[in-house]
Parts: sequence; structure tokens; C-alpha cells
Amino acid sequence: MLVVHVFETLVIAHILSGLVGLIALWIPIATKKGGRLHRKAGAVFVKSMLVTGTVAIGIATSTLIAPVETHPHLLDHPLFVGGAETIRAIFGWMATGASRTRLRVGGGPGIRSHKLCCSCCR
Repeated sequence: MLVVHVFETLVIAHILSGLVGLIALWIPIATKKGGRLHRKAGAVFVKSMLVTGTVAIGIATSTLIAPVETHPHLLDHPLFVGGAETIRAIFGWMATGASRTRLRVGGGPGIRSHKLCCSCCR
């Protein structure tokens, strides 16, 4: 149950920080470039987008930890005929798939992400 409360708190924080960024966006657009107000509002926008993105990582993590608890509406969705186990399997597959994505380093060939940190694969 704790994950659900954390998830809901993070969603609220995500919405509020996104709203601050959406409002702050228009001030630099409407004011003179380089002016004091332009710079301050631009800084507020950048900080709010950083918070929004960081909170989104928390939302995704809590969904991966407890997908059924954070998204109970998926139990009735026709795509998830197998119920809770199907939902857990899909989100679990997504988590393992994300850890095996190919990275491009310096424009070179793709390198599996675990090769960057594991000496066993070098």
C-alpha cells in the first residue's frame, strides 16, 4: 500500500511541477530576451522541467515495482486477459528490456548497456 501512496504523491508532484513549467514557459517568450525577468522565468522553467523529469522516473519505478497496485484499471482492460499476472509479466518484460537497450557511444556501433559497467563482458 505504501507504493500506491508514493505513486499518487509523485503523480501530484509531477502535475504541479509540469504546471509551473507550463506557466513559466510563456514569460520568457513574451519578454525581452536577456532581460532580468526573462532569465529568472527561464531558470524557473528549467528547474521545474528537471523536477518533472525526475519525478517521472519515480513514477515509472513505482509502476515497475507494483504495476497492478498503481494501475488497477488495467485489470478490466481486454488486452490483459490473464489478469494481474499478465500485467506483471508485461511490466517485468519492459523493465528487463529497458536494461538491455543498446547505447550509442561516440557515434560508434551499439554497445549493450551492461558492457559499460561489467568487467565480465569487456
